[in-house]
Amino acid sequence: MNKSWSVMIIACCMATHSFSQTLFNYGNHAVSASEFLRAYNKNNTQPVTNKAKSIKEYLDLFINSKLKIEEAYNRGYDTLPQIKSEVDNLRTQIIENYMTDPATADQLVKEAFHRSLKDIRIAHIFISFKNSNGVVDTVAAQKKLNEVMAKLKQGENFLNLAEQFSDDPSAKINKGDLGYITVFTLPYDLETLAYTTPVGKYSEPYRSHAGYHIFKNLGERKALGKMKAQQILLAFPPESDANTKKQIAHLADSLYRRIMAGDDFAKLAMAYSNDYVTAPTGGIIPEFPVGKYEPDFENRVWALSKNGDVSKPFLTTHGYHIVKRISVIPVVTDEKDKNNLETIRQQAMNDGRWQISKDVIYKHVLKTAGFKKFPYNNAALWAYTDSIIDRKPLGIGKNMEKDASLFQIGDSVFTMPHWISYVQSFRYKPDGSGLKSHDQIMDDCI
Repeated sequence: MNKSWSVMIIACCMATHSFSQTLFNYGNHAVSASEFLRAYNKNNTQPVTNKAKSIKEYLDLFINSKLKIEEAYNRGYDTLPQIKSEVDNLRTQIIENYMTDPATADQLVKEAFHRSLKDIRIAHIFISFKNSNGVVDTVAAQKKLNEVMAKLKQGENFLNLAEQFSDDPSAKINKGDLGYITVFTLPYDLETLAYTTPVGKYSEPYRSHAGYHIFKNLGERKALGKMKAQQILLAFPPESDANTKKQIAHLADSLYRRIMAGDDFAKLAMAYSNDYVTAPTGGIIPEFPVGKYEPDFENRVWALSKNGDVSKPFLTTHGYHIVKRISVIPVVTDEKDKNNLETIRQQAMNDGRWQISKDVIYKHVLKTAGFKKFPYNNAALWAYTDSIIDRKPLGIGKNMEKDASLFQIGDSVFTMPHWISYVQSFRYKPDGSGLKSHDQIMDDCI
């Protein structure tokens, strides 16, 4: 295309009656004024002093972009496995942002907002599916659950039962008292269990993938918000004896006296703190809500009544702490605060609750388009998948065809190559805790 015609093209673009006019051709393609203006208006949202100049400059970029894309197609870049994989991954990421039901998403944000206004003190009894030998024994777990529930119904003390029966190791020390929690402290299912249990009552057992959970609501209060603080941690070295711990206690007292005498807290934190994450920044802890750290630590920190207060050295399982309160960020109580709602929305999108909104869309799509699963053996599919992904022995997977059709949604057929590509990209849990199970990957895929 001859770019000397730019002025004429700009005039055509700015004339409202010529939106359908062809601006230029490249290869076998034609670009209309309306297509160009859509791109221009989308990418140029700020006011401009010289619109004609702005359009001309963007037109040059637009033409170069079209020519480069056409050249890439001509060279067959779109057929390269790496490019195809990157495009598929990008498409999946973009689709995820739109695969939510707006009404359900808004309701989840509203629910999270109202929960953010209240802190709940929770006690917990956990009954693991694994026995003391680390072997899954659901029969024994069910028997133990029945015993605990029978004792609760007889009026026995929840905390005593937690100390006696809970498989949470900390229950031997805290009797199952987890302290206060707030929204986003726990996984969504457990958060809901906590927020739907009345004060002074215990919940029905909730079954997770790990075992049974029973909560008791020990009390509620208006949410405290988030704390910003500094700390000096004097940690105990592994296998410290009594004399070593005594020396660390003396050092903690010495540092506290220096701080009270006017020494700079930040400099002492950088010099002495064993918290290697916060020490380089002068001991500054990122702002945190209740329920993030163990109750003993949080109780001491929240007991500091005003900004600048410094705690006396106190002991936790990590060692001796000295904490200075910097500020408290109160909870936003205005339900119409857009910035707060957007913050909550972003937190919710990274939380298990967002799957509920996605499920609404998925179920609608499946119902509208139709879903068909082709006959195949699950065990053979898993074996074949593991042989490709992790180079494990093929075994029963030899019965799977490499191009087998797995399921169909509408007119789209999902085949074995699609499945392998999906597993390669999405087999790890988002929180970095390891691999998903085969069933979980398939559920996410569908």
